[in-house]
Amino acid sequence: MNMGLLALQITSFSLALWLGLYLLGRDITNPQLRFTGLGLVAYSLALAADLLLNFVVDPIQAETFIRWS
Repeated sequence: MNMGLLALQITSFSLALWLGLYLLGRDITNPQLRFTGLGLVAYSLALAADLLLNFVVDPIQAETFIRWS
């Protein structure tokens, strides 16, 4: 895997996760912030599953990561 692409994927994962958690921590009672924060956290988890899929050897685990992403 290209190291530049890996760095870009890790950066986008961390920024999406940070922003989602920041929005959730800012005001969880506001529905707009709550849904936006949860959406960003879900997006970051899908990015993480896609990133980990490149390093999985077992086909059963690969199938699990494909379903998650």
